[in-house]
Amino acid sequence: GVVARTAIEDGVRLQFGPGTDVAEVARLAAAEQDCCRFFRFALSIDTAGVALEVTAPAEAIDIVTALFGAPA
Repeated sequence: GVVARTAIEDGVRLQFGPGTDVAEVARLAAAEQDCCRFFRFALSIDTAGVALEVTAPAEAIDIVTALFGAPA
């Protein structure tokens, strides 16, 4: 699951804990993008672990927060 949420320009970065199913994260991001084309997703996998950046136009930031949680 998500272990941290960080504010980024135009959205939020979700940091996932060890053992996260990367394929599932990618599948869910693709499903959300199919539904709401204004979302942009960037999946990163590096020494820090797995993270998903979710961004959207300024007028849709409230939707990003409602769906993915507010940065802490």
